[in-house]
This record gives sequence, C-alpha cells and structure tokens, in this order.
Amino acid sequence: MLDRRRAGVLAHLSSLHWPLGRGGRAFVDWLAAAGFTVWQFLPVGPTGTDRSPYFAR
Repeated sequence: MLDRRRAGVLAHLSSLHWPLGRGGRAFVDWLAAAGFTVWQFLPVGPTGTDRSPYFAR
C-alpha cells in the first residue's frame, strides 16, 4: 500500500455543498479522474455553528 507515491485532497465533509448522494459521487468521480488516490477528511464529528471543521465537537 505504501510502496508508491500518492496524491490526495484534504477536505472536510462539510466543505461539500451537497448531500453525499449524487453530488458526493460526482466529487469522488472527480478525484479519480484527477488522479487522486487519497481523500482525507478530518475530523468526522459535527462542526460548530460556523461550520468550521476546526471547532468540531
């Protein structure tokens, strides 16, 4: 798994401005078409009132 170099995107789930249905599939399709092999999303808890992932609960 770590035998080659990888490229990825760091994006919190709240940065997707659509539900993870059809729009989420479009995002994942874009990741694959762009050659990304890693999608890192942290943290996975609910965000604060300002929707900032840095203030997740």
